[in-house]
Amino acid sequence: MDELVLTLHTYNVYFIWVTFAIAGFWGLILYFGKRAMIKPWRISLIVAMVFGMLQAVFGIYMVARGLKPGGGVGDYYLHYMYGGLVALGIPLTWISFTSSNGENKRYDLLVYSIAAIVIVALGVRAWMTGPA
Repeated sequence: MDELVLTLHTYNVYFIWVTFAIAGFWGLILYFGKRAMIKPWRISLIVAMVFGMLQAVFGIYMVARGLKPGGGVGDYYLHYMYGGLVALGIPLTWISFTSSNGENKRYDLLVYSIAAIVIVALGVRAWMTGPA
């Protein structure tokens, strides 16, 4: 079972990169094209967020089994920090940076789009600190 979860954790990162990149750049295209937030874009952001949270579930399982990223040497603990930011990036963005009542949808579109692109970078950094 550990090998299966490790494999899923290893390959799920590619889904995270692709889905967050699509949501981020699509959102920027919508924003600069002076269009409103559309339902398919929101769905793409939710799908990306689900992949991020699924990655965290895989990671928590592996930590519970005593596995450490990078063999547990060096700055392996940074993998937890970057991974946590990937998993919680959109909820933290929603809580901290978007309009509380949803009145300014264009502003929210820009904020979520930028957050999605930042999450891609965080995912790359988490990946860099993970393998042995």
